[in-house]
Amino acid sequence: MVGNSWPQMKPQTRNMMVRMDPDTFFYNFYNRPILSHRNTVWLCYEVKMKTNDRSRPPLVAKIFQGQVYSKPQHHPEMRFLHWFRKWKLHSDQEYEVTWFVSWSPCPVCARNVAEFLAEDRKVTLTIFVARLYYFWDPHYQKELRRLCQRGDSPHATMQIMSYGEFQHCWDKFVDNQRLYKPWNKLPKHYTLLHITLGEVLRHLMDPGTFTDNFTNDPSVLGQHRTYLCYELEHLRNGTWVLLHQHRGFILNEASTNPGFPEGRHAELCLLDLISFWKLDLAQCYRVTCFVSWSPCFSCAEKVAEFLQENPHVTLRIFAARIYDYQRGYKKGLRRLDRVGASISMMKYSEFKHCWDTFVDYQERPFQPWKGLAEHSQALSGRLQAILQGN
Repeated sequence: MVGNSWPQMKPQTRNMMVRMDPDTFFYNFYNRPILSHRNTVWLCYEVKMKTNDRSRPPLVAKIFQGQVYSKPQHHPEMRFLHWFRKWKLHSDQEYEVTWFVSWSPCPVCARNVAEFLAEDRKVTLTIFVARLYYFWDPHYQKELRRLCQRGDSPHATMQIMSYGEFQHCWDKFVDNQRLYKPWNKLPKHYTLLHITLGEVLRHLMDPGTFTDNFTNDPSVLGQHRTYLCYELEHLRNGTWVLLHQHRGFILNEASTNPGFPEGRHAELCLLDLISFWKLDLAQCYRVTCFVSWSPCFSCAEKVAEFLQENPHVTLRIFAARIYDYQRGYKKGLRRLDRVGASISMMKYSEFKHCWDTFVDYQERPFQPWKGLAEHSQALSGRLQAILQGN
């Protein structure tokens, strides 16, 4: 029994199946972030014994389904928990459970799963979700955070389904007669959901990742990826007020990722995200970015176009380093400056703010690296020369 919230129900495997129809899969696992008329929740699951052999096949791999508007005890998450407690082979065996779910859990299911994991510490759970259910609702957010919170208590790991997970489900859970072909905009939808889940769960960056990628020492090589930390503010009565629900960090999607054949720069992911927020056109908003590399020419052009088309949004950019590996980068930075974007190099205050706001620093204060101030001053002078046309 898990507290007093565990429903009284008879053992049942109703609505359990091994394979689903291809059209059912495409219809229900389509990952557009805002989607109506998808009232059936599909949960594909795999149960393995925890071993060092990662290639070992699962003991069980089947499917539960349920309706989002039915009573929680009939949701597939609850059906799985009830089934697993009856099925579990050995009480002393450690199990790895993986879910692939069309919707993220409702608050009642999230709470019961969290209590289940606290009760049975020999079970680890990874949840891949195609879409986030009521992700804007604070109650739903709170229960998802409780389910996935880190610390001493057991927790689930939740991620957004990407190309690899959709491919896996197609191969393992769909009665397919053809190769998996992803739908249009799967990568864009994944990115929006991935960033949104990070906002909901309040993901933080690893300290080493921050230091390695945001260092402004020109002698340090190997920073081939772009990290972008962002904050959103709303102008109220002449004062900028921080909107804490829209704060997080973005990593560019590399073209080597099979789900992103064309890649996606962090700045373009941010533009997609701002559009996704559906900000009130009658209000004024300010987005502040702290980015490991200044925008390339192509991204600068697209950001400038976005700002011209969305006058209710202003943008401040603080960059750790100047990206000068492609032709036209100076022209792109000047274009941003002309349309009103504020562009500066990160100084000690911005690095410390990022450390305090976006990094899992675990009570360790920010320690500036050697030469931070000198590098920042030199880069600021170089940027000003670029913006002045030199």
